[in-house]
Amino acid sequence: MREVVRGLVREGHDVTLVCQERSPELYDFIDKVHGFDENNIEPVCLADPRRPLYSGRCRLVRPHLRRLLVYVDGPFPGFEAGCVGSFQDSPTEWIEEYVLDNTSALRGVFAAWPPDMVLAGHAIMAPYVVKHAAAGAPYVVTVHGSELNFSVRNDQRLARFALEGLEAAAAVVTVSEPGALEIIGWADEHGLDIGTKTFVIPPGVDVHAFAPAADRMTAIEALSREVPLPDGLQLDPEHRIVVYAGRLMWTKGVQCAVSCLPSVIAQYPSVRLLIAGEGPGRAPLEELARLLGAGDGTAAAAFALDAGELHVPPEFGQLVSETMPRVGPLPVSFLGHLSSAQLGRLFAVADIALAPSVFREALGLVTIEALSAGALPLASYHSGLASVVDVVADALDDPLLRVLAPDKCLTEELSRLIVRVLGDYPTTSPAFRARLHDLCRLHFASWERVVERYLELPRLK
Repeated sequence: MREVVRGLVREGHDVTLVCQERSPELYDFIDKVHGFDENNIEPVCLADPRRPLYSGRCRLVRPHLRRLLVYVDGPFPGFEAGCVGSFQDSPTEWIEEYVLDNTSALRGVFAAWPPDMVLAGHAIMAPYVVKHAAAGAPYVVTVHGSELNFSVRNDQRLARFALEGLEAAAAVVTVSEPGALEIIGWADEHGLDIGTKTFVIPPGVDVHAFAPAADRMTAIEALSREVPLPDGLQLDPEHRIVVYAGRLMWTKGVQCAVSCLPSVIAQYPSVRLLIAGEGPGRAPLEELARLLGAGDGTAAAAFALDAGELHVPPEFGQLVSETMPRVGPLPVSFLGHLSSAQLGRLFAVADIALAPSVFREALGLVTIEALSAGALPLASYHSGLASVVDVVADALDDPLLRVLAPDKCLTEELSRLIVRVLGDYPTTSPAFRARLHDLCRLHFASWERVVERYLELPRLK
């Protein structure tokens, strides 16, 4: 949604962005910041972060929330841990309070800046709130999948909010065909037909921010200059760099990336694994890497069984291989959260970008961005991730890139695939990386085109 808003502002539209963003100065399209007092009645201007840079305008408006409810727990700047909870784990009074606060604030927003069109992200709670705040304009729901799979499917209290919000929407947008089938099927199970108003609009990619560097040394220098690297991490052009970027939680399968590393290092000692992102899985992943680096596979396997954030569903096999080689301390570096620009620098140095998800994904945006930067994406072959894998596998005439599928041991398959790719593909070659970049441009739209597709939705005309 960030890039959709930026695209709208670039095109000259006046946008009101309602969310809890605490660092508006990081976004070049936000011109003003408004907030509410505890009554959420009338927005008040808090700051003018910068002079407008584009022909349009964007004001950020932050409702006053007593608690922040989310789909997946984690640290959220500006909110104490006790004031954050997941929808599915919250008492009913918290949910009602959250809806009330947002509805009241949105009424004030619509009164101050009457909209022509409303974009409501996720199936809960924005669509329900938009409907009850009475915008007087059509609204579009963009379903990403996390709200459905983490919250709504796990808590029947939430179904009514999603159904009512979807029913009144002018259109429903998903980012992939599997995502469309999933939300249409779920709604149908509950007696709601949204098939005729559901459209697929895949996310775009900024091919300028995510672009190959002139050569490996140039890429490393740019990364070192713009991304604070952990102490002791020294990269050179001879290193083979494998990257994971995303939230650090068990569903993303990053634990399999760490666990497969000893087998990869045994054949390619120059490999370095760089992990970008934050989440509840970081500390368990660091401990897993320590145990594996110490050669204690038994302790690593036992630790993984007790650590929920290292869970691997049975269809993806064992996390820790019984035949794990001893290679010494693992070259794993945790980079923390990176901005979009910093992520572009990271992918520009990567030979391989991993998305080893063990859970349904609507679409792997980071795999598209990695492809645009010239890194070869290796992703699990299921749900929305499969579409990106298909593009790369077909272009390279390599069906074995589809091997990371359920009912196989993901750790073992991942190690074999990484080793094969490093041996078979010239991942450091500027020509090969340019080929991957061109492949991305051919198959995936720009954010400008994504914005156009939203504005062209037939039910909005």
